[in-house]
Amino acid sequence: MGDSTIAIHNPQSFPMFADISFGLATEDSRSVIVTAGGNVVWQGPLRPAEDNQAMISGVELQPGDTVLLFRSDRPPANPSDNDQRRLAFSVRDLTISLKGKRQLQSFAK
Repeated sequence: MGDSTIAIHNPQSFPMFADISFGLATEDSRSVIVTAGGNVVWQGPLRPAEDNQAMISGVELQPGDTVLLFRSDRPPANPSDNDQRRLAFSVRDLTISLKGKRQLQSFAK
């Protein structure tokens, strides 16, 4: 029905890196922006009745929750005259592929 969030929980005491993939569906043409920690991590146009696939590579998941905010450039709309629901887009098949923990640099003297 509009902007939405997905929280990804990292239970470890150290940051992890992950690739995140998902599909986006919409009933009309629009653009979506995904942010994490205030930074844009993905943006793109969506086409109705198409499989709008997206991938975010190398997301740093700090200990605790990392929140992805999904925002559309347009308000929700009715899909048809017979359907009075207000829809913007849906997120489908979100997959998180862990790539490992953040490597800390050591400075030897």
